[in-house]
Amino acid sequence: MDRVECVVVGAGIVGLACARALALAGREVVILEAEGAIGMHTSSRNSEVIHAGIYYPAGSLKARSCVAGNRLLYEYCVERGVAHARCGKLIVAADASQAHELGKIQARAHANGATDVVRMTREQACALEPALSCTAALFSPSTGIIDSHALMLAYLGDAEARGAVLALRSRLERALARAGGFELRVAGAEPIECRILVNSAGLRSPGVARAIDGYPVAMAPRELYAKGNYYTLAGRAPFSRLVYPVPEPGGLGVHVTLDLAGRVLEPHEMGAGAAFLHTLLDPNIAFLFFWLGLALVALELFVPGGVMGAVGTLMLLLSVVALGMLPVELLGVVLLIASVVFFVLEIKHPGIGLPTVGGVVTLVMGGLFLFDPSVPSARVSLWVIAPVAFFAAAFSTWVLRAALRVFKAAPALTPGDVVGEEGVAMTELDPSGVVQVASEEWTAEAASGPIESRTRVRVIRKEGLRLTVEPVKRKAGRRPR
Repeated sequence: MDRVECVVVGAGIVGLACARALALAGREVVILEAEGAIGMHTSSRNSEVIHAGIYYPAGSLKARSCVAGNRLLYEYCVERGVAHARCGKLIVAADASQAHELGKIQARAHANGATDVVRMTREQACALEPALSCTAALFSPSTGIIDSHALMLAYLGDAEARGAVLALRSRLERALARAGGFELRVAGAEPIECRILVNSAGLRSPGVARAIDGYPVAMAPRELYAKGNYYTLAGRAPFSRLVYPVPEPGGLGVHVTLDLAGRVLEPHEMGAGAAFLHTLLDPNIAFLFFWLGLALVALELFVPGGVMGAVGTLMLLLSVVALGMLPVELLGVVLLIASVVFFVLEIKHPGIGLPTVGGVVTLVMGGLFLFDPSVPSARVSLWVIAPVAFFAAAFSTWVLRAALRVFKAAPALTPGDVVGEEGVAMTELDPSGVVQVASEEWTAEAASGPIESRTRVRVIRKEGLRLTVEPVKRKAGRRPR
């Protein structure tokens, strides 16, 4: 088994910075990246702001790291030629109540060491940005923007120059903590050993932590996701600095940032369409849409003529779109398809209920194995799977009991009596439906062409419990009885 000294999981900005530091310290480093390139997740999906350390609690590790890192990052960008701009940031108050909050924000910034944050009147702020509308503002001259991809390339270059190795498309599946280090199982590769393991997998870090056997599960961080969107402002940028509102609960609010080309990027809350898609991408919602869609399509077969089939088809299509955007596992898909087959067998060919049992078992297993287990957020809850399995079983049982009642019922007419008898189409036959013959309802199909509801029909053939009928042709001038 190959052994290296250090393994860094994740080739985002943090992972590459860790790899660089370890390599500069003279350690042997391998960087594992699940994607086909570096920085494919949050490292390339952010506002690329160099923060000054304004908002963090005084004395916290975040505050200390941000203030010190602000200075070191500017120095590194100058040294390595990484594109950046010290453009500054305005935090604006829209009214008098928010103006009071500016004092608290400034006091926190100064306590953190960001002592260059100054308060401005409305006139001073508008002198910097004439298009601005506010009652007062704070100005942070140390806030800036950076080319995040250039920064990652610089970190990677420094690390590789000291012997670090980047392994792309190398997803860590499991790890075993033991005396002296870790044994790692990487997708598509032989197991390797390392003495130091750095978990910098970004949004996947909690899943990586839980994938380490021997690591206390209670110490694995929880996922607390937040979703936002960026919009590019068309036309000339009205501002030359970043503009932020007073922070609101849960975030920094709708603010304006710039990129190095001078374009305005506006992080914004989700619109109705995006919010619906985000909701649909919840694995529990996608799972429910799939089974509710199937149930509505099945009900349309028993009670034709309504809108249930159309609604069910739409829900099925939406669930397929959502599942196509989630980390689906082939095993879970196969099990769900198997469960559908079992339930269809029970409905089409009612028996002793064994297909229903098979459908419930494969439905539960399919729900549990539907998504990548290394992504804890992409899991279907048992509280969702259990009710779906119960109602699927109940529906199949209802169909089974209905079929058994039909089998046990003695028809009023013998097969020979039925053929040639007349009756009435209770539903439209296109091509099949329900007819009433001799005061009993039968499943029937039209011999040729659709037959409208309430049309008189004649039985021309009987196969088991299914009739074939044709419309009764009346002679001209004769009234139907």
